[in-house]
Amino acid sequence: MTMTVRQWLATAPIPRNEAEWLLESVLRIPRITLYQDALRLLSDKEHTVCNDLVARRMAGEPLAYVTGQAGFWRFSDWTVTQETLIPRPETEHMVEWILAHITVPHAQILELGVGSGVLITSLLHERAEWQGVAIDISEHALHVARTNAEKREVDARLQLLHSDWYQVIAQDMQFDVIVSNPPYLRAQDEHLPHLLHEPQLALVAGETGLEALSEIIQGAAPHLKSGGWLAVEHGYDQGDAVARLFHDVGFLAVKTHHDLAGHARFCVGRSLREAAEDHLT
Repeated sequence: MTMTVRQWLATAPIPRNEAEWLLESVLRIPRITLYQDALRLLSDKEHTVCNDLVARRMAGEPLAYVTGQAGFWRFSDWTVTQETLIPRPETEHMVEWILAHITVPHAQILELGVGSGVLITSLLHERAEWQGVAIDISEHALHVARTNAEKREVDARLQLLHSDWYQVIAQDMQFDVIVSNPPYLRAQDEHLPHLLHEPQLALVAGETGLEALSEIIQGAAPHLKSGGWLAVEHGYDQGDAVARLFHDVGFLAVKTHHDLAGHARFCVGRSLREAAEDHLT
């Protein structure tokens, strides 16, 4: 059946904004062009692909996985796959905090569990003089992160390593900032049935949900420069427990930050060792 762009958008059995997003991804054109070329006829192949994507969306697959793209920070076209988490807008608060508080001219950033790479790539995109190292246990995630780093033209300043947390980070490698959005759900977390399409390896930490966070916090100090910062995202109900982990290993200036909904979202702390020069505010 031959249909125009306008006709397909009018009859697609999903919300209009989602239909527009799907059609953009298939035709590879910006949204405004959908309306400028509203009378364009879809080819048989384009029509079939669009309908297949609609069927996936109606079956409950997240829109980001259906299109292979997600929005985060300043961009709407980050590459994502079903082996990487869909970026959440809550994580943008951590990007904002780091950009506002880290004033080291040539900061070295380490991200643990890079996933699709949107967090560290956003930081490097905003600060052209910063350098980054990012690790992940998933080779596929590293491939996606590399794709996104190339897309934002920061790949020359980002080293991607296959590792389980600090395993391949040399003892003498130190950073101004270590950042992580690790798995933090409990194995029996009530939210998991709603997250079946996303990689469980990136979601579930263990029986308590604090296993990965504890390992990251306890292992951070040797890899932080004097006065360096650790910032970790956590669950909405884990703020107090994560802050205690920071205090237990001697971090200073520990503070829990909240998202726009008022939920505890990420915690920061400063290296115990006294800074020789206070570049960080």
